[in-house]
Amino acid sequence: MQDSGKRKDWRTSDEDVLSSYYEPDDEDDIEIPDGDLTEPVIHREPSEEEIRRKKRRRRWIAAGKLFCVLVIIGCILAGGAYAIYRHYADYYAEHFYDGTTINGTDVSGRTVDIIKKSIRNDISKYSLTIEEKDGISEVLSSEDVGWAYVDDGKVDEFMENQDAKHWYRHFREGQTYELSAGTTYDREKAVRAIRNLRCMQDEFVTKPVNAALIENANGDYEVTKEIEGNQLNADVTEETILNALDGAKRTVSLLEPDCYEHPVIFSDDENLCRRRDQWNRLLGIHITYAFGDEYEDIDRDFLLPYITDDGKNVTLSTDFVTDLVYSWGEKYDNFGLDRSFTTHAGKTITVSGGDYGWCIDIDKTIAKLTDELKNADSGVHTVIWLYEAMGWDNDSLTGTYVEVSIKDQKLWCYKDYELIVETDVVTGQPTGDRATAKGCFAIDAKKSPATLGTMDVQGYSSPVSWWCPFNGGQGLHDAPWRGSFGGSIYKSNGSHGCVNIPVDKMEAIYDAVEIGTAVVVY
Repeated sequence: MQDSGKRKDWRTSDEDVLSSYYEPDDEDDIEIPDGDLTEPVIHREPSEEEIRRKKRRRRWIAAGKLFCVLVIIGCILAGGAYAIYRHYADYYAEHFYDGTTINGTDVSGRTVDIIKKSIRNDISKYSLTIEEKDGISEVLSSEDVGWAYVDDGKVDEFMENQDAKHWYRHFREGQTYELSAGTTYDREKAVRAIRNLRCMQDEFVTKPVNAALIENANGDYEVTKEIEGNQLNADVTEETILNALDGAKRTVSLLEPDCYEHPVIFSDDENLCRRRDQWNRLLGIHITYAFGDEYEDIDRDFLLPYITDDGKNVTLSTDFVTDLVYSWGEKYDNFGLDRSFTTHAGKTITVSGGDYGWCIDIDKTIAKLTDELKNADSGVHTVIWLYEAMGWDNDSLTGTYVEVSIKDQKLWCYKDYELIVETDVVTGQPTGDRATAKGCFAIDAKKSPATLGTMDVQGYSSPVSWWCPFNGGQGLHDAPWRGSFGGSIYKSNGSHGCVNIPVDKMEAIYDAVEIGTAVVVY
């Protein structure tokens, strides 16, 4: 059968469809009339609804073909991705992720068997480096400690915990593991090796020394610098090294944790510095007490027995002060005491009694010296005197004094060791209370002119030009009423205790003496 006309392409435009003859979709739609085949059969034109339906059908067919293609491509990609996932899941089920370390060793991409084999191979090479002070280090070898490997399944456990199913989350982020139980060593052998380390031997050890307070060559106290040394605490050191072996460490520092012994007292210790300063302050005291040309020193050597250091404070006891001041009194006081005196004739006699000389005020001097010690008031000092002489030379009489001999009824007056007056005198009548007192006296006053006595009390009243009392109512004065002096006049017509002196002599004596000048009567 022949088609009545040429078949049109299904992919014609809407206009072609509308302007062409109707062409059936399949052979069932073709009607072949009987008879002449050359006669064209005219069909009706399709409706708009039919045209729209055919267009939709064609679109669905095209979409279906595209979907099928995409499904096929997706299946191919999914299959490839799964194959990749499966490959790495299987791989990381047996291999460690990149960046994984065990005991500090990188095991990236290694299997459990390879790691175990590597551990076994490394056992003979194992060593523990011990870092010590001053950059010194020592090594314990595998042989030293009897090192061995024991497969306890820890490496397998690490692998099992790796989570290979989710490898894509972790394969660039390995884990850090510490393997301790997988290795073992001979503990007793290790302890012996530790004790044989150089750092544990006495000949190489400097023990720590505390800072201390010492007296240096100059006699001063100073604080010595502490010595750190390098002595190890044996128990702590042994425990630290054994812990490192337990953890299969490659290095261990004896500085962290600190295994060393240290001084406990340092040179900046407050107690040491305070005591140093106290020692130096007290030993630096040098107090000198002057007694004329003689000196009493209170210095380092003197004070040392009285200084006490109880470990907290350095103190000076002043209990010795009382006895010391009393000893000065016994040595230097001569007020009213017997004294050796060399007369005008060069004869040495002993003069007793009187009120001339030196006498320490004991209580005030004790208080003064105590304060000076507490305040470390070094320097030259003097005691507080209750009575004072004119000086220290010539047994404290100095070179200016008056000498009176009752027996010879004579007087000698010296000025700066030169005899300026020698004269006869009349002393007290040696009866009752009129006798002139013997002893060494100080002139108490000077008066010119003066009137001696009163008629009411003494029964006499005598005006004089120069008056120098030295023992209460007794004194030196001129006696214009007397026509002669010396000899034995005093025995029958003596004074009431005074030393009567010619007028022309008394003026010179008055000018030569001062209040406090000694008058020696014997």
